Amino acid sequence: MTLFCENECTYDDGSPRLAEHGRYCTRCWRRLDMALTQAPDLAAHLVASVVPSAGADESGKVSASKDAPLPLNHAAFDDANELYSMLVYWSGVFAGHLQTQPPAPARAAWRTTTAKIVGLPADITPQDAGNLTGELARWIRNRLDTILTGVDWADDIAAFTDAIADVWRMNARWPRIDRPAFSRMPCPRDDCQARLAVYPPAFPGDARRIVCTSGHWYPEDEYEHLILVFEQTLREQKQVERTVRHLARKYGLA
Repeated sequence: MTLFCENECTYDDGSPRLAEHGRYCTRCWRRLDMALTQAPDLAAHLVASVVPSAGADESGKVSASKDAPLPLNHAAFDDANELYSMLVYWSGVFAGHLQTQPPAPARAAWRTTTAKIVGLPADITPQDAGNLTGELARWIRNRLDTILTGVDWADDIAAFTDAIADVWRMNARWPRIDRPAFSRMPCPRDDCQARLAVYPPAFPGDARRIVCTSGHWYPEDEYEHLILVFEQTLREQKQVERTVRHLARKYGLA
């Protein structure tokens, strides 16, 4: 029996994409796999970006006490905590579905009395942040095809797909490779219209990474198709505008 992608993804010709990874197509699988692959390096980079500001408190005033603790770069640390906490949560959810133990970092995660995940220790090193996050991400990656076979947890898979898109948002916010070029084409996903950043390959044989500033990610081949359609549409619009101006001049129209 031929299965088609649960998300009803289609090829360029409009035909449905095959479910080659559980109940999902390769594009859906790749979007998750690539984000999970980048998560450890991203976590380490975020924690490395947590640079104290010299002697200023949260109000921006400089403390008179030389023993006063220096505040962290809260934006970077908040993103690192969000990434870690998200992976702790979802590894626990999928462990429940698969009826197995979650990874050790998820079992040992610091929680409040109401079971809310607190996040990383404030004094964690970039290497330890990368290792913890990497163990969580690898646990999910190693079981990704099995997770994507789930019939009864499609809603959880959809929610996880939305959550893991934060990796692309954080990558755009805290770039750790060459600065991107920005496409003339705005993000075509629904009504997003955010700027599309095109990151160069990070190593020989690597593909470009295309992600909008709101977190939508595109494979390189899909982006190439979209940009061709966008440029063709622009050319057609310009031709229409030239024709309208010509007719306006010819007939003396305002």
